Amino acid sequence: MHGPQNWQTEFVAKHWSGGGVIASEDACLALIHRHFPSRTAHTPVGRGHDCAELAFAGHSLALSADAFMQESHFRLWYFTPQDAGRKALARCVSDLAAAGARPLGFAMCLTLPRGMGETVLDAFLQGMAAAAAEYAITLAGGDISHGPRFGCTLTVWGESVAPDKGFYLRRQCAQPGDVLFLCGEPGLAHVGLCMMEKQGCAAKAHYPAACAANVAPHPRLAEGITLARVALNQISGTTQKAQATSRMSLMDVSDGLAQDLPRLLGPLGAEITMEDASLHPEVRAFALEAGVPASHVALIGAEDYALVGTVEPELWPAVQQAVPGARFLGTASATPGVRLHGNLFTRHGFDHFTAAAPQVEISPWANTTQGDPTTIGRGYATLNDMCHVAWQRGMLAGFNGNASCLLEVTGNAEETAQQVLITRSGAAKSHLGLEDVSAVALENGTLLHGKAASTEAGMHLAIYKACPTTRAVLHTHPPHLLALGLRLPPEQRLTLPLFEADAFRAKLAFVPALPPGSAALAEAVAQASKTHPAVWLEGHGLVTHGPDATTLTPLAEELEQLAKVQLMTLNS
Repeated sequence: MHGPQNWQTEFVAKHWSGGGVIASEDACLALIHRHFPSRTAHTPVGRGHDCAELAFAGHSLALSADAFMQESHFRLWYFTPQDAGRKALARCVSDLAAAGARPLGFAMCLTLPRGMGETVLDAFLQGMAAAAAEYAITLAGGDISHGPRFGCTLTVWGESVAPDKGFYLRRQCAQPGDVLFLCGEPGLAHVGLCMMEKQGCAAKAHYPAACAANVAPHPRLAEGITLARVALNQISGTTQKAQATSRMSLMDVSDGLAQDLPRLLGPLGAEITMEDASLHPEVRAFALEAGVPASHVALIGAEDYALVGTVEPELWPAVQQAVPGARFLGTASATPGVRLHGNLFTRHGFDHFTAAAPQVEISPWANTTQGDPTTIGRGYATLNDMCHVAWQRGMLAGFNGNASCLLEVTGNAEETAQQVLITRSGAAKSHLGLEDVSAVALENGTLLHGKAASTEAGMHLAIYKACPTTRAVLHTHPPHLLALGLRLPPEQRLTLPLFEADAFRAKLAFVPALPPGSAALAEAVAQASKTHPAVWLEGHGLVTHGPDATTLTPLAEELEQLAKVQLMTLNS
């Protein structure tokens, strides 16, 4: 059996390489033209201009935009290019479903990294074209740019099911006592995300429906359009008052019910009635393994692309008849907040600005007494993202290096304690599983969970104690920096006639060669870290630290690049 690094590499090599490198924008456009017609009834001028001309005189349009970026929204090692192309469009079309709109067209802005293969882009567009054909939606135009990672931003538009009325379903139309309902399987896609983050495509063997729900979601267009028609049929009064007199509201669930319900309800709250037995078997199986209620997984799980809505109680039977799959979720309440079986639910769904993406909310650690799984899950995601990016940039290889982050964990007694989540000894950094991280108490270094922490745990703890604002530490082994250390003494390193060299060398401190894992090394690095965000360990790599985990790899990369430049000048 191959180790994690091998199967990730093999999957990427199989699906994300091959074919001639895309050499120009024209070559990229040629691939687009191969898959999407340029002129249709509502785009008579065709693509190729600064703006698309849409032939919809007298009609209103529902418009939405969404980004779909590598690492933020999908991983190369369990998404094929076709998968990514389909999901990029599906998640955007889901917004039209929430408006009860019929899809018409979309525009696409592509971001392509240098060296991307033509075969890969062709497969991505093939997947997107298949989805476009399924939704009967037309590509009208867009833009192409270069960037560090692959991705796209899509803008979609659609028309009302009653074009003469311009009627669309909206959020925040509910009143207290209105029925909350859901179309879809809450938490299922999130289970797929968690398991594929841990096991890659091997997770499909045990969680096939969950993995499919995440990789290949299906926007609930039919349900959205049907619900809009139900609302229209019940509206009384004049055409001009149609929107104002509809109490039905609707939105798609992309960030988790706990996160999206407040957006749907506005000032109102939600009284949720959700029995574990009503949830998908794979959600229940995952929850059992994780040691948490299945209803909690369903509430915080993101990327469902289900539809959640409200309707006046008198109209609920009509909704059930028109959309048999709609399930009762609870009722709208005058009291703000989300309550599950009468108890306030305080956990949240996905938020790009509070967690690394894609976020892993539920952890198998949940059946321990060491803290709430949401906090630990976010810490794990932070470590995974830091290490994976550093590995991609060549600053970590195999089992070397280590990373940590500081957590404020609330225990069963509602007491908050500081814990350090750190990579364990012998963990491959190309992709961390939950079994590859350990938790230690900041105060005394006691192992709270997991296998033996990194041998450099003492150094990490010393840095956090010496630097109160630090929340993450990354120890890398950048090859050019290590090579430069073998060539020159510290006072001569990174001394280049470049502004960048002066600016970044000022952020760097040097410590002498000391035994790895020793108290002497921990103390020396901690003292240096008080005044410098980067510390060069003689013969042992680089440590970066700071209040924001996202800044640590770029700082290491800047110093590594300067070391590369200096080596080039020495060898010229």
